[in-house]
Amino acid sequence: MTGVSYAAKHRCERHLHHLEQANPHLRRINWFSAPVCDAPLDRLCGVIDSAWKRAYGNRVRVAYSPALLRLACAGHPEEHGIISWAEEDGAPCGVIVGLPLQFETEGSEEKVPATLTTGLSCSAEWEGRGMVEMLMARHAVTLMERGHSFSIHWRATDAQSVSGTARLSRARITRLLGRAIWPSVAARRAGSGFWAKLGIELHSAWYPSGKPLPPSWSMEINTTRAAFHTAQLVRTCFIRQTPRRHYPAGYFQTLSRFNAEGIQGVVAVFREGVEPAGVIWGCINPTAGDAFFLLDGMVFHPEAPAHWRWRALSFLEGYLKENNVFATLAPESAFYPDVPPGWLCLKRYAVGSIPFEPVSWLTPGWLSGIPLELR
Repeated sequence: MTGVSYAAKHRCERHLHHLEQANPHLRRINWFSAPVCDAPLDRLCGVIDSAWKRAYGNRVRVAYSPALLRLACAGHPEEHGIISWAEEDGAPCGVIVGLPLQFETEGSEEKVPATLTTGLSCSAEWEGRGMVEMLMARHAVTLMERGHSFSIHWRATDAQSVSGTARLSRARITRLLGRAIWPSVAARRAGSGFWAKLGIELHSAWYPSGKPLPPSWSMEINTTRAAFHTAQLVRTCFIRQTPRRHYPAGYFQTLSRFNAEGIQGVVAVFREGVEPAGVIWGCINPTAGDAFFLLDGMVFHPEAPAHWRWRALSFLEGYLKENNVFATLAPESAFYPDVPPGWLCLKRYAVGSIPFEPVSWLTPGWLSGIPLELR
């Protein structure tokens, strides 16, 4: 740990002391941190699920299940995925999740470890009583002690864009995009009024799922070869970005075979003739008796026309439709070279970062350009 990160850790510890003084009732709470693979995930995911139900009701949301968290950690060193939680009388009452990220820098074999912080939740009786602030501070100290360089986070926002000068804590505004595969189900799950539901139906008629692939294109899904070509094409497309996102060896293989607790991995490669033209990956996510496709990455050669990229996604959705998937959701940051046509904007998030080490390249501009999935 460097002098700068020691100073950051000292500030966090001082903040913890102030929080304890301001919230003496938190002294009866027991605090824990552990690698994701060693944590009591069933109990902790229950806290997140209850909090999400209070916040979102029956609306579509990511299912924070043990399976999803284990999948996010696949291929990473065990100590890189960290979860922190609070217990009162032996029962979890608050949780925050740190999912592992790694980045490659030029001229170094070592990967820079970072964290995607998410799942911040507490039980109803602890809302507004300092629990959330204490979890965030304690989790930050743990990440510093484990050698993580920085944390990236998503925050829901109503802002259309970053006002004023972009700063690291709020580097960009990213849209959450959606497409209906079963329009009637998607309209019902949207929970909106008549005109919004009619808009979903009309949009789906204009950009339907199940369109045929462009001429000479083919799709291969969830095979060893598809996973290999996905890893290869992602690296090729981002080779000039530095530092760049590192996907662990074998991650796409694991994703292509994954099927647990309703979470099913999807890795699809699209070929023009015999050459890979693009790839799409993500997972089928169960929600209240239905399922949606959470698209984590859609990477195509820049030469592929936008309309053809849309047709590739539409063709994949035809396959997903047979698995009772009613919609596709994707953050704007999941696309390369850009977002193809055919999407509705569902909401917006501010993406930001908190540095723990002096990383010179960690800037708002760099953070705005990295591929990032929504969790």
